[in-house]
Amino acid sequence: VEDTVVTLTATPDSGSSFEGWTGNADCSDGQVAMNSAKSCTALFDILPPEVFTLNVQTNGGTGTGDVSSNPGGINCGGDCSGDYDEDTVVTLTATPDSGSEFINWSGDCAGTNVITNVTITSNKTCTANFNLQTPPGGTGAYIETGGQVVMEAENFDENNPGNADDWFLSTSQGGFSGTGYMESGVNNGNTINTGYAATSPELNYLVNFTNTGTYFVWVRSCAPTARDNSIHAGIDGNENSTSNRIKLDRPCGSFTWTRTRMSNASNARLTVSSSGVHEINIWMREDGSRVDKILLTTSSGFTPVGTGPPESPREVVDN
Repeated sequence: VEDTVVTLTATPDSGSSFEGWTGNADCSDGQVAMNSAKSCTALFDILPPEVFTLNVQTNGGTGTGDVSSNPGGINCGGDCSGDYDEDTVVTLTATPDSGSEFINWSGDCAGTNVITNVTITSNKTCTANFNLQTPPGGTGAYIETGGQVVMEAENFDENNPGNADDWFLSTSQGGFSGTGYMESGVNNGNTINTGYAATSPELNYLVNFTNTGTYFVWVRSCAPTARDNSIHAGIDGNENSTSNRIKLDRPCGSFTWTRTRMSNASNARLTVSSSGVHEINIWMREDGSRVDKILLTTSSGFTPVGTGPPESPREVVDN
């Protein structure tokens, strides 16, 4: 009807925005006076997609590994993240390091396949869980033979975190003898001199001893700096004044064997008072220390060289 004022309402679809009107000059405000034939066009534009962050973690187990993504953006062996447009399907691939195995995904991802897909509809976090592989030869206690037992540091029976630090498997430094080495961290200058059995991160190794007596403690190890170069050793969870403050060589150009203790103390040694299974303990004294291999020997004249003797066999435990 002539002179009628028509109100135009533009409603954008999801993912679009209304930009305005074109056509007759009277269309600009959406209020059109019908005093002649007129044509109005609603202009819509596509909104840019919302961007969300996908966080990936690889510290969900005892082992280590890498995670990569397609589309790219994630390629890491630690915590990392990538930003993706809404509704992007990101394919994550988990790759375990040598000596580790992939277990499963957790968080916003699930499943036991090394490849998983996640649709980005919000900020999400996926964790790839890796565990250390079972050492060859059995899963029971190490077997001492002829007054000697040798243990790869990464093949522990227990890895107990401390109040502020822990032991973690690393392969960043070459020259290790097994599948990696154990490093204490977070490396922030922490030192634990006393009460370490209760507060320091601890690696435990079960050993079945046939021969009793004094065992000298050799550690294949290194330290990046003077603030990282010592550990404690003990037996059956007890702090021991003859095996504490073992001094590690620095810097970490290579792994070397040491039984030297700080402050010119006597060489590190432990007393095995009875045959049977005992627990050998390695505690962090200074975070940042790196331990590759542990050797106990009753021979005061024996000095290991290179990577040392092969790891001792372990008892086979029937499941």
